[in-house]
Amino acid sequence: MNGIMGVLAEMRNRLGSVAGGALLLGLLLASLPLSAQDLHHSQFWMNPIAINPASAGFFNGDFRAGTAYRNQWLAVTVPYQTFGLWADAPVVKRMVQQDIVGAGVLLDADRAGDSKYSTLQANAMLSYAKALNRRNNHFVSLGVMVGFAQKRMYPENLTHDDQYSEGRFDPGLPTQEQYPSSSFSYPDIGGGAQWFFQNPFGVVFQAGLSALHLNRPPQSMMKDDNIRLPVKCTGHFHVMVPMGGEGTWLQPALYFCRQDIYSEIMGGMLFSYALQYDKKSGLTRLMGGLDYRLGDALYFVAGGEWRQIQLLVSYDFNVSSLRRASHGRGGVEISLQYVYKQPRVIRRHNLPCPTW
Repeated sequence: MNGIMGVLAEMRNRLGSVAGGALLLGLLLASLPLSAQDLHHSQFWMNPIAINPASAGFFNGDFRAGTAYRNQWLAVTVPYQTFGLWADAPVVKRMVQQDIVGAGVLLDADRAGDSKYSTLQANAMLSYAKALNRRNNHFVSLGVMVGFAQKRMYPENLTHDDQYSEGRFDPGLPTQEQYPSSSFSYPDIGGGAQWFFQNPFGVVFQAGLSALHLNRPPQSMMKDDNIRLPVKCTGHFHVMVPMGGEGTWLQPALYFCRQDIYSEIMGGMLFSYALQYDKKSGLTRLMGGLDYRLGDALYFVAGGEWRQIQLLVSYDFNVSSLRRASHGRGGVEISLQYVYKQPRVIRRHNLPCPTW
């Protein structure tokens, strides 16, 4: 009992300054006019370079890779399926004051609806992290992203109003709907900035801002150049609070995205409990948490980490007005991440980066 009370007291003391900052940020975001929608993965922390290119190469290791799969709205309509694959690494790292040059690649594929509207996008990113002191516990970083995307649909799978006769659908009836094109491609440009700090108590703070689709590429199957993809602005705020012992953490996080009139806020808490840690076998821990997408879904996260492999599974419970049709069922998401660390006899000035 005394041990539990000690942990709770430590949590209260360390979260004092953290809670104030997180609450202020949450109030500021909640004051904006918002309309939540499912544009992103629920486990936003599992693919950091997707939301901010300044995250590329900024982690404690030599190589990092991950993948994610999401299946959504199976209970309502043709399911929306999203698949992602990514990797990044620090390509240059100074030994003393560890300025870091990082690079990463990202591949996303998405398919939605009866028309099988598909998006395939490949991005490459480059980042530079500047150490603000010799302790390597305070950094700012900048990143740029360039990519190429293709979108495609299959209009033969669609039905139209003029194919109904006497209230019944007749697939043999011709339609007057015309599609000048069933696919188009475009380049994509983005950038971001990030801040990282670890205080003397081991609490890690990380925040970032990014802007994607800066070139506002055309988005029309009708070959209308006036229809363009709006700039997407994102913000994220993470905290990692050590709870005693290597690998046991409490991780509150917030994510905000706005694109034209559409916005999304996600926030929650992830708890990591270390089962075993040693230098040879690495870290083994269990992870679980509860998150909320404002006005849309409540989702649970569970998984674990074995050595350098982390696996998380989440399920969204729909709480929006669509729940009458979805019966509360949203989507399942699976994320996998691997971090490789090259064995070293002497490791000086180890970079205190988070593992998300």
